[in-house]
Amino acid sequence: MLFTLSARCQGSSHKKENKPLQDYCAATSDKLKTYAYALVADGHGEEKYIRSEKGAQIAVTVATECTNEILKKIIPLIRGKKNDLIEKNLKLLCVKISIKWKETVIRDFNENPLTSEESELCENLKMNLPLQEETIPSLYGTTLLEAVYTI
Repeated sequence: MLFTLSARCQGSSHKKENKPLQDYCAATSDKLKTYAYALVADGHGEEKYIRSEKGAQIAVTVATECTNEILKKIIPLIRGKKNDLIEKNLKLLCVKISIKWKETVIRDFNENPLTSEESELCENLKMNLPLQEETIPSLYGTTLLEAVYTI
């Protein structure tokens, strides 16, 4: 039997400094219990990552979608076989998550432009405004870790 569980909580230093919870997580398995995975996104806590909470949330959402898509395709192909198909597809998964995350944060930024408070913060941090498309993802800075288990 395969169980998955995830939880998140705000750290004591973030509570003391009145900082938002910048981390997201997820854990799940497919209905047939042929695979499970856990995801943890740790938003960068520095001041210049003004949307890292949103970046972490987007990372987990995107990784969930991409992981389900790829695992549903490869699980039937790998049953009982030892080959490099898993490794190749996990590399593909990393690339796919990265590209989709970047596209999604840029779309989020375009739909939710900088607030006056965020613009002021960017100016104080000596960021050139308006931000260029290649700079936008840095505002959403996060680290993503994923563990995949197949039966």
